[in-house]
Amino acid sequence: MAVRAGMTPESRDVSIRVRDLRVDYEVFDDRRAGLRQRLVTMSGTGRTLVHAVRGVSFDVCAGEAVGVIGSNGSGKSTMLAAVAGLLPPSDGEILVSDEPKLLGVGATLLPRAS
Repeated sequence: MAVRAGMTPESRDVSIRVRDLRVDYEVFDDRRAGLRQRLVTMSGTGRTLVHAVRGVSFDVCAGEAVGVIGSNGSGKSTMLAAVAGLLPPSDGEILVSDEPKLLGVGATLLPRAS
């Protein structure tokens, strides 16, 4: 369960705290399936659970810049979208003291962007 609230006094220098973040979603097994087939598979068959982000934890202190590096499909953009509040996490905890901003095609997260 994600929590988006202010930080406690002992963590006031931390702007973003992520603990054991997990983001899962379902995809259709056959990408070429038409609308009719997709409606049939809504019952639960023909879909696969994808674990996009598993067990990610980190802190970002006020004024820090963060870069996320990884291969294609490793969950970088999904993780940043969850931290920015654009995607719901499947599990874990996200605490923010300020509302982060997700900017650009490169999924750049800037906590105090204006």
